[in-house]
Amino acid sequence: MKASEYAAQFKATGSTTKALSDVVIAMILEVETIGKKRGIQTDAGLFSILNEIQSKWEAFVRQSGPLKDGSGIRPDGFEKMIQRRMIDIHEAWIRSRKRPAQVS
Repeated sequence: MKASEYAAQFKATGSTTKALSDVVIAMILEVETIGKKRGIQTDAGLFSILNEIQSKWEAFVRQSGPLKDGSGIRPDGFEKMIQRRMIDIHEAWIRSRKRPAQVS
């Protein structure tokens, strides 16, 4: 799903914290779906998908506006959810961003 579609869904369901939670969960599940579709077998493949979904999350945030209560949505919200729920994956993902790219 595109960021604009997630934003439309979020707005259509009331821009509530529940609606935001639904978007976060859908994006996490999308990581698995993309990984299976692409047949990833390496950490680098997973990290690439996480980077892609993080970018999509940031686009979603720009397009969504605030929650119904007026509070903003964090641009790093997707990453923070990965950090809270999948600590080891998050730590490896962050380490991968700090390494220089491998040249073959």
